[in-house]
Amino acid sequence: MNEFVVKDSLTNVAQDSSALVVGEYAGVINNAFRCEELNQALSRVPDLLQAPDAELIAGGRNQNVRLMLPFQGGRLAVMVKSFGKQKRWKDYVDIRYRKTKAQRSFEAALHLKTNKVGTPAPVAFLERRCGNRLEESYFISLFEEQVTSFHDQIISTLNGEPTCGELAPMLARVAELCRAMHDAGFIHHDLGNQNILLPQGEESDSGCAQIIDLNRGRIFPELSMRQRAQDLSRLNLPSEIMQMFLDIYWGTPAPELLRTWHRRYVSLFRLRANTRRLRHPIREARLARERDIHPEVNAFPAPRDIWIWDDRSDQAFSALERKERVRLYPRGRSWCMLKSTAAAAWSVRKHYLSSKARAFSAPVNLKSRIGIALDPDGPSQGIEVGLLNKLGAAPALLRFCHHEGQQRWHEQAGLVKHLAAAGRE
Repeated sequence: MNEFVVKDSLTNVAQDSSALVVGEYAGVINNAFRCEELNQALSRVPDLLQAPDAELIAGGRNQNVRLMLPFQGGRLAVMVKSFGKQKRWKDYVDIRYRKTKAQRSFEAALHLKTNKVGTPAPVAFLERRCGNRLEESYFISLFEEQVTSFHDQIISTLNGEPTCGELAPMLARVAELCRAMHDAGFIHHDLGNQNILLPQGEESDSGCAQIIDLNRGRIFPELSMRQRAQDLSRLNLPSEIMQMFLDIYWGTPAPELLRTWHRRYVSLFRLRANTRRLRHPIREARLARERDIHPEVNAFPAPRDIWIWDDRSDQAFSALERKERVRLYPRGRSWCMLKSTAAAAWSVRKHYLSSKARAFSAPVNLKSRIGIALDPDGPSQGIEVGLLNKLGAAPALLRFCHHEGQQRWHEQAGLVKHLAAAGRE
């Protein structure tokens, strides 16, 4: 496991930041971004959030808005997370015991940056209080350009023609991020696919994954196996892909203890999700109506339709573990198999005994019964054809796979013409 100095986290936060008071607002600013222009702009955050050039990224009670703020003679793109007002007792608990959401987000981001864990750079947090009430609360971080969420990326991949070559690098990025975050002693407590950012565009091959929405997280000297499993249980992946993810996360085959705790917390989270309508009937009814009016464009395909192409073995495998695949079988499947087997049992045994008596007693003509399967790519085509020529006149078999696309089909068709011109079946 990587070694991180977690116990000095608060010291590092103090060294990297300083108190900030602008107008009615008080908070802390990252020393890397301290300048008079930015300080003056931060004193007008509520007005800037209503300005025409403010871009709403995510709405709801807690809003994410993109702003352009003046900074050292230029413009700085930032994300402002505005936390909505909460109940009086929550204000009291946050102020007295556990810090506010904005402050927790800022300190968590600084802690992750100190330990070289991917997250948008924190700029500042600001609050306005009235007695024991928290009237306004903002967390400001750098706005990340050319990124997409892991939620959108995995859905897009699984709805296409997914291959291991495409899926494995994505899982590796996310797993490395989660491992580094946990090794830094940080547990997220809301590690959903939507809270992980992946690079896209020009940075898609070289950029790193980043973690966001840090206000629920906590910092510990070290995380136990149980805490790691609990945090990872919020990730939404098909079961077989999740097992691959755990192996990548651990760096070797994941220990059984991690898998056991993970299965338990996945079951608990699934139970909680399935009973949400009972616990929050009014809210869930409202959300259901909204989904009917605006159906989600990006959604996971049906579990039975998720298959991954393995480039090495040249075959597809299900994204579900066996026990989950069995649940999808029709209920009468086993009964139909049993009936068919029982009906044909006598005839099958009769033919089996007859074939067994003749086995290995006479030569078998193998002419035109043996072929060589080819599946060459550009670099290996000459090698495979050369080896085929050394085998004589054996017929050749070429597969055309639907997911490979027209360019690959044309290449295979060209090879078929070449082999046919050479007189090969």
